[in-house]
Amino acid sequence: MGNTASNGNSSGLSIQLNPPTQSSAQGGYVAGSKLSGTIYAQTQEDSVGEVGLELFITGKEDVKVQYQQTVSNGDTTTTVTRYSYSKSDIVRLAVPIIGAGASISAGQYACPFEVDLPAHLPSSMYIASGGGYARIVYKVKVEVKGKWRNPKLEQEIAIVAKPPSSDPVPHSVEPTTTSVRLCCCIPRGDITFGAHVDDTRVGEGEEINVKFACKNESSAEIEYAQAEVKQHIKWHSGGHSEHSKHTIAQRNFQLDHGMAKRSKEELAQIKDLNSNNAVGIARGEKYDLYKEILETVNEGTNQVSLLIPHVAVNSYSGSLITVSHKLDVFIKTPCCSSNPKSKINLLVVSPDSVAADGGNDVMEPSAPSLPSGWDPAAVNTSDVVSGSSGNAVYGGDVATGENEDDIAVSPFNLPEDLGGPTVVSLPVLIKELNMALSVRSTIEEKLQDSNWKPLFSDLQPADFVAVVMAAKMEFDQTDLALLVAPAIANFTCEYVVAILRSVSEWLRIQFVQKLIPLCSDLNTNSSLILNEMSDWEKVSTERDFANALQA
Repeated sequence: MGNTASNGNSSGLSIQLNPPTQSSAQGGYVAGSKLSGTIYAQTQEDSVGEVGLELFITGKEDVKVQYQQTVSNGDTTTTVTRYSYSKSDIVRLAVPIIGAGASISAGQYACPFEVDLPAHLPSSMYIASGGGYARIVYKVKVEVKGKWRNPKLEQEIAIVAKPPSSDPVPHSVEPTTTSVRLCCCIPRGDITFGAHVDDTRVGEGEEINVKFACKNESSAEIEYAQAEVKQHIKWHSGGHSEHSKHTIAQRNFQLDHGMAKRSKEELAQIKDLNSNNAVGIARGEKYDLYKEILETVNEGTNQVSLLIPHVAVNSYSGSLITVSHKLDVFIKTPCCSSNPKSKINLLVVSPDSVAADGGNDVMEPSAPSLPSGWDPAAVNTSDVVSGSSGNAVYGGDVATGENEDDIAVSPFNLPEDLGGPTVVSLPVLIKELNMALSVRSTIEEKLQDSNWKPLFSDLQPADFVAVVMAAKMEFDQTDLALLVAPAIANFTCEYVVAILRSVSEWLRIQFVQKLIPLCSDLNTNSSLILNEMSDWEKVSTERDFANALQA
C-alpha cells in the first residue's frame, strides 16, 4: 500500500509514498532510483494568487553526545550530565508541486510526483552509545505556502547506498617480523607472517577471503592465528565525542607446518645464518624472505573467509560521523610473550545484490488510499510532477546546541545559481571535491566539460597530488588517480613519485601497479620510482614493472 504520513486531517495535508522495488529490499530506496508518491491537500476556501506547495528531500548527519561537566557553587562542586547536539546537511532537494501564486479553489487535491534520488547518497544509519547517538537520516517534507496556515509535514525514509562499480581493491600486507620475548626481556626468536586480501571493498552479507603465511623461527608455540574485522564508529559535537567499537567477524587460520616452534638446535643454526648475513639484512635486503612469504601466501593453502554481517554499517566519512573498518591479522603466543599483528583497511559498502541501476521500475501501490473522509469522485488529480537530482545542493555548515530544538535549521529554498562555479581553477576544483558525495562522478563530469579539460591537461605533479588527496575516503584515491592521470598531457614517473610521497603506506603498491603503465618515460626513468620503494614494494611489483616495460 505504500507509506502514508499525515499531520492530521485538520491540516488538510498528507502524503503517500510508493514502496521501493524488490531489488532494494535491503531496507529502503536505493540511491539513484526514483522516489514516487502522492501528496494530498485540502482547502476549505478559495485561495487566489497566494498558494504554493513544495516537496523537499533532505539528508542530514544528526548526533548527540553525552558528557560530564564539573560545576562550582561556592565551596561546593558537583558533576552534572550535559548533552551536545549537532546536525549537518548531506543533501537538500526541492521540487515545486504547485507554483507559488497559483489560484486554488476550495476542494481536495491529489498531486502525484516522482523524484530521481541523487546517485551517491550514503546509507541511512543509526547507532546509540554512551547516552548519545549518531545517525544519517533522510526525510521527505511537504510545505504549503499561502492561505492554508502553512501546514508542514515530514516523513522519514530509509536510503540504501548503491554498490560501487569499481574494480576489486586487493591488498597484501608487508611481511611483519616480530622478535618474540618472554616477559619482555628473554629473547625466543622471530616470527614472520604475511597476509593478502583479494578485495578490501566488501558488501554487507558478503565474504572477504584472507590468505595467510607464517614462518616461525622462535621457540614460542603459536596458540592460534586469527583474522578479525572491527567496526569503529566515531561522532562528535561541541568539542565532545563518543564512539562505538566492536568485532563483527572473526575466524582462525589453520596451524600448519610453518607455524611450528623451533628446537634449540634449529634456533642456533638460524642465529649463525643471520650473523653471516648481518650486512645484507642491515641494508634491508630481505628478498628471499619476502619472496618465500609472498609465494606461500599466493598459494592460498592457508586461508579463511569472513562473512560481513548485514547489520554492519557502511564505511563513511562526514562532517560529524566517521565509520571505519579494519581487518586485524594477528598471532597469539603463550602468556607474557609478544603477539605479532598487522592491520588492513577495509571499505564496507552495499552488497552487489542491491540492484546497480537503483531499481528504476517503481512498484505502484495496488490500491492507493485516500485520506479519511475524502470522496474519490471529488478529488482533483494533477499531472505527475517530476524532480531532478541535478537540482540537489550538497553539504552545509554544522549547527550545534545544548538542546536539539535550539539548533537553527537552514531554509530549504535552493540558491538561485545551481550551475556551480563559473571560474575554472584548481582551488575551485579542490573545493568541489571536498564537498562532493562522489569524487569519482564529479571528476567524470569535469573531464567531459571542454572548459575544464585544459586544467587537467596542465596539472603538475603537486597539483595531481592535491586532486587525488581531496578524496576524503582513501579507497577513492586510486580511482581518482586513474581518472585524472590519462587526462594529463605528459604523465611521467615524477607524478608517481609525488603520489608515493603523499599517500598512506598501504596504498603505495596499488598506485604503482595502476599508474606505471601510464608513464610516458617508464623505460628511461623507472629508477625514479624504484628508488622511492621499499624492498617489499619492489618484490610485490616486479611483475607489474616487467609487464609495463614490455608493453
